[in-house]
Amino acid sequence: MSRTLAGALALADLLPARFRDGRQVVHVADAHVLLSGHAPRAVAGWEQWSEADKQRLGAVLGARHRGEALLQHVERTVYNVFHAPDADDPLPALYALGHSERGRAFEVLPTHGQDPSGVAERLLTPTRTCPGDL
Repeated sequence: MSRTLAGALALADLLPARFRDGRQVVHVADAHVLLSGHAPRAVAGWEQWSEADKQRLGAVLGARHRGEALLQHVERTVYNVFHAPDADDPLPALYALGHSERGRAFEVLPTHGQDPSGVAERLLTPTRTCPGDL
């Protein structure tokens, strides 16, 4: 998985919290909205985001791959990461795969216990490559 997609999931963790069975969940579709570049129009409370978080999102947009702007690609990539993990992928160290009410695996559960902005910053810093450092 690209670090930009993982960074978008971390930034989606900044959106108003959603809960399922008492646990916070991050919807993969929210990360897609961020990756699409439509956050200023689509994200409630966008004005309250810190300038640093807006710059992090700018870094995500500048580094994203073309396919990462497509919802199906983002969903398939997240699903594949948890079903065929790559040792270099930071996502399984930060999130667990969740399942929506319909049983679809299109949400993740934060397991990092850290500030999402800091997680995004570390994912987007090109010099940090070891998932264990996250």
